[in-house]
Amino acid sequence: MTRFSPINFNLLPTLVLEVPVGIEVLKGLRKLTIAAPERILRHGEVYQRYRIVPDSLETSKFTFFWRSSLPAGTTHKAYYYAEWSNGQQDRQELQINVIALPQGRLFEKIPVWYSIPSDMADIWGSPDDYRRGGFNTLDIWAYLSPQEKDWGERIIKRVIDQYSAADIDVWAWPGDWWWKEAPQSADGRAMAIDGEPTKDLNLLYRGEQYSHWLTAGKRLIDHGFYTHVVDPEIYRRVDKSVGYGKRAKADFRQYLMDNEITLPEDDPSVFMRRQRQYPEAVRLWHKWRAKKYTDFFVDYRKEMEDYMESLRIDRPFRFVIYSTYHFQWDSFYGYDDYETAPPYLLTLEDPKDLSDRAFDVMAPMIYPDLYPANGRRQHYDLTLPWKDTYSLHQLVGDETPIMPLLSTGYPFTVYERDLSAEMLKYNILETIAGGAKGFGFWGEGIQDALDMAVVGNLVDKLVPAEQVILKGTPFVTAPVSGVAFVKGISSPEGALILVSEYSDISQVVEIASPMPGTVIDIETEETVAKLSEPGQTFTISLTERRARMFYVSYTPVPAGTAIR
Repeated sequence: MTRFSPINFNLLPTLVLEVPVGIEVLKGLRKLTIAAPERILRHGEVYQRYRIVPDSLETSKFTFFWRSSLPAGTTHKAYYYAEWSNGQQDRQELQINVIALPQGRLFEKIPVWYSIPSDMADIWGSPDDYRRGGFNTLDIWAYLSPQEKDWGERIIKRVIDQYSAADIDVWAWPGDWWWKEAPQSADGRAMAIDGEPTKDLNLLYRGEQYSHWLTAGKRLIDHGFYTHVVDPEIYRRVDKSVGYGKRAKADFRQYLMDNEITLPEDDPSVFMRRQRQYPEAVRLWHKWRAKKYTDFFVDYRKEMEDYMESLRIDRPFRFVIYSTYHFQWDSFYGYDDYETAPPYLLTLEDPKDLSDRAFDVMAPMIYPDLYPANGRRQHYDLTLPWKDTYSLHQLVGDETPIMPLLSTGYPFTVYERDLSAEMLKYNILETIAGGAKGFGFWGEGIQDALDMAVVGNLVDKLVPAEQVILKGTPFVTAPVSGVAFVKGISSPEGALILVSEYSDISQVVEIASPMPGTVIDIETEETVAKLSEPGQTFTISLTERRARMFYVSYTPVPAGTAIR
């Protein structure tokens, strides 16, 4: 997949792409017409010129698939430019590298997925191509709102049939339009602390749009989707904008009565203006609001489980939340008490409540590239995937698996830049070291052939450690010597140790292993050391590769053997 983005789409430009023979442009996403190519000569070589035409202003980016029959490992020169009604861009040079995607091993139980629109999955090509990128799961955005459901249902039927036949697990979104539409009605509109209506969602809303959402979920079940995914970026900064209406205040007082709690002041419009005077009221108010947020999904889950039972579907319903995506902070990392963290206070996300009552999988959205895009000119924090995964694991433990959603770059980078394949690899390694039981990628990021090759190769190398990942508990420790971050996961089956340091200075690091066994560099499959007892050390170097993961295979000591 690739994408070109016009600077001024209002001109409805045509993308002209000139590629060597052997490169074929396939289908485009959403209202793009790709004309049959014409043969031309460019610097004495035969090229194919494609014209990719947007059908309307609704198509603001040129996303399409292409493939090559040219030899893997070769580099070719191509050209592109834009044409519009009264002008033409200067011809731009484009280097194309041909990447091989051999089929590697896939995880059996650990999900690796891509989260994309259903119509993108529909034009991907072959599920075999998808599997070559290391993916065994697909998450599609199903378009099942009342306005879209007719064409949306036709597409999801084709997708689940095609991908399930290729032994790919398929998840789906019931949609997120409901919480955007609901505040347009009086019963869906939250009241602010000053008594004025807001554009935020009423915490007690169960009106028409919510009913449409439940209906969409049932349609997914009718089509065989039993894992549902939500991306509820419902609230951003709600300290003074949500929950101050009459119904909300009455419900809060009922919550206090049910829990036999008496407060000196129980009106949030009063105590939220005098928070130092009423700290316990403020704490309970936040807890009540977070509970009401979770209730949206508790009620959805019960509705889906009851519906599956009524249809006598003997399958478990699974519910996944994409959570804690915020520009200003690193989820819950660095907070001794998660109830003082911004995601809890300002977006109403209580990870313990969400995992205990609603969701089977917590999938935090971890985008280390979004900070520069938000105007904060700081370096990328390549440890962010570990920070967010590890801190969430400390809150929900192993009961609810954490499977982060990562990004390949766009749209969270300055000028829509891509993340390098090397950075992508480090993101995955940091995630695994934080205790993740799977990972996926957000669908606005382009998965080009190099990205696919990196993910597929890394999954292939991690497959022998699948049981360690599934059963491992994260740890973090200091190196015996050297300057680096040392963390990983340990289990009865072995350990994975990640050593990372993201400068350009060569480092020699000595690490104490949590268990005995053979130490293998997962990327090179080279044996680094053989350790006979826990706590024994081994030494490695960080040069070009700034993050290295090691698999320590557990070798039990025979009974009666003396331990030195």
